Amino acid sequence: RHGIARDASGQVQSLATIAMGKLGGNELNFSSDIDLILAFPEAGESDGERSLDNEDYFARVAQRAVGLLAEVTEHGYCFRVDLRLRPFGSAGRLVLSFDAMENYYQREGRDWERIAWVRARPLGPGLAEGAALVELLTPFVYRRYLDYAAFDGLRDLKRRMDLEVTRRDLADDIKRGPGGIRELEFLVQLPQLVRAGREPRLRQTGILPAISAQLQRRLLSSGEAAWMADAYRFLRLLENRVQMMDDQQTHEIPDDPFKRERVAVGMGFASWPALSEALEEQRARVHQAYSAVLGPVEVDNVTVPQTARSADEAALAAQWGLATADDEPSAQTAHAELLEPLRHFASIPAVQSMSPRGRSRLDRVMPIVLAALIDVDEQQITLKRWLGVLSSVLRRTSYLALLSERPGLIEEATRLLRQSAWLAQLLADAPVLLDELLDPRRRDAIPGREEYERIVRAELGHADSDLEREVETLRRLQQGEMLRLSYALLEGLQPAPRVAATLADLADVILTCVFNMALREMTRQFGGLAGTSPTRPGITVIGYGSLGGRELNFASDLDLVCIYDEALAGVESDGPRSLDHHRYFVRLVQRIVHLLTAQTSLGPLYEIDMRLRPNGSKGLLIIGHEAFERYQHTEAWTWEHQALVRARAVAGDRRLAVRFQAIRADMLATARDRSELAESVVSMRRRMRAELDRSDGKRFDLKQGEGGLVDIEFALQEGVLAAAAEQPRRPRWPAGTPALIQRLAEIGTLSAEQAHSFSERHEWLLDQALRRTLALEPRLIDRSSLLGSPLATG
Repeated sequence: RHGIARDASGQVQSLATIAMGKLGGNELNFSSDIDLILAFPEAGESDGERSLDNEDYFARVAQRAVGLLAEVTEHGYCFRVDLRLRPFGSAGRLVLSFDAMENYYQREGRDWERIAWVRARPLGPGLAEGAALVELLTPFVYRRYLDYAAFDGLRDLKRRMDLEVTRRDLADDIKRGPGGIRELEFLVQLPQLVRAGREPRLRQTGILPAISAQLQRRLLSSGEAAWMADAYRFLRLLENRVQMMDDQQTHEIPDDPFKRERVAVGMGFASWPALSEALEEQRARVHQAYSAVLGPVEVDNVTVPQTARSADEAALAAQWGLATADDEPSAQTAHAELLEPLRHFASIPAVQSMSPRGRSRLDRVMPIVLAALIDVDEQQITLKRWLGVLSSVLRRTSYLALLSERPGLIEEATRLLRQSAWLAQLLADAPVLLDELLDPRRRDAIPGREEYERIVRAELGHADSDLEREVETLRRLQQGEMLRLSYALLEGLQPAPRVAATLADLADVILTCVFNMALREMTRQFGGLAGTSPTRPGITVIGYGSLGGRELNFASDLDLVCIYDEALAGVESDGPRSLDHHRYFVRLVQRIVHLLTAQTSLGPLYEIDMRLRPNGSKGLLIIGHEAFERYQHTEAWTWEHQALVRARAVAGDRRLAVRFQAIRADMLATARDRSELAESVVSMRRRMRAELDRSDGKRFDLKQGEGGLVDIEFALQEGVLAAAAEQPRRPRWPAGTPALIQRLAEIGTLSAEQAHSFSERHEWLLDQALRRTLALEPRLIDRSSLLGSPLATG
């Protein structure tokens, strides 16, 4: 009648049909309406004799289609169609263009509409157009940051639903009543709204697939996922059985006793009382879980937390009210020393210019933060660290929503902030990491290298090979893992050697990723070298020092040396811009260093030191493996052979890594005069101590002091260099201190008593060094701290 709808350039326009609600989630009930939203891509008009503009054209299509579906014939009707989820609801136009849709949701979109779009699924002939619309509106539905403001949105929606339940006496409604389907859906959808902007795999339209995705991301335990899925199946099956009774869209159990018995039998129960008991059990569990996560939080300003445990805690919590009051508080006021930093904080422009909603959240959070200081012995310092963190989130009040939702998180963070200025700085720079403290399963578990590889691989998969996004992703992951490891150390969950070794595992995985990213970019720009492949690129990265020895600190540089396969000499790359092998590898290493040291919004990944390469900073940036071997045999100093003890391949070509290990083993097993070796090692150690030891009469340098970490390293290195040549079967020497101690004890170089002493001293020193770094203080401790320590024995 009106031709075909086209845009201004003549391109055919198709109607995008978006399934919402249960249809969107592939979970249609026996007697469901179907919820749809309709739109078209571009403005224009149809090409018939009686042309219509596209909005009118598709509105008529929608009206006709809905009428056909709902038309009652002798066979009944197909579906009741509900279009009220569209922009402006019943008052809005039936069909809008994509631009109008985007404009509406950016300007007018409400929290309940975000929740509704979680279940949006394109269908019908305009499938591609529908998918494009869903993609266009993704930023509205899923925030790029962790969106804890979703708590308030879901809670507000549920509050309005509860009013309807009360008004219409629907307490027994299995969908909208307490512990019903809606509460369970909200429990599942909340993590989607909070996290799916950063974790696309959580964007599932169905409830059961969403539970499965959250289980895979370790947001739910296996037990939680199992009972939630069971409860959902139970409630949805019951809903369908009730609707099958009279083909009515109802969510209420029938009052008629006979019908109740029929429903019970349909559910597989012997009688209605048995079903009723099972139903109440399921609803009680759902409602308890819902209340624990999304229970009511007052939106009015809070002056004292309801969980105050004592009068002193209440007095602490009240300080924010006093600090923001117009009256000058009395000098006799309890905890008056906290008022000055609080008043200063309250007066800064970022607080003064907050929106009413943001200020309400801040006013809810501050008393909880202050109450958490009750057991802290350094309240003023800890409060100032908290204020630094809060200052960074005043413009991003979803983090304030997170804190107000999780008082337990505030208590956890308070303990850590008291102990660590480094953590305070980290959380202020990257408040997104507050989330890492939220889930004890993620917080307490320490991944191994394979787990890190899996996590990083999954996260980088969302970056679409965008180099900048990949580096940002790695930095965010790195900081999150460092937060978890610092928590494990400070809370005594993991010993220092395990934490330091895990930091090295994390660095290994990040280095491997950065190596592959740099190689990918080199291949794209210059092609590849003949005889190489992504898995055998002809160059390997060697980690020295604390990285090689798997004793990384939270702020350690990475000592790197790069070795290439000299069999590739003379080979050129096969890309449009060809490079010879040497320039190719030099540029590759330069890119690796650039990616590792590039400033992201969260800072660089690592600082890099390459001065341990042959001839130091004057030597070539890369060196062939044969040249490296010759240098070690003919030119290297004893201290360079010592450094080899703590060296290992960390990224790149695995065949070349094996070759390096052979060179290392050969050099360590070289026969040496023991007296000359001892003299050389002692001489070097004296020189280092004279230049680097900051110990004095009152303080002890944990790293360079006499008996400190470097002394232990030197003693073990001398032991290896002295004993390696005398072993009848060449052992494979480890690079880490604990493993070296064990190996030297096994071959008799160290007695059992000496090995035990070395291990105790090493762990204590490493623990103290890590804690000093987390306190942002030099690795110097008061000598009185040595009393009672493993170092007290001399």
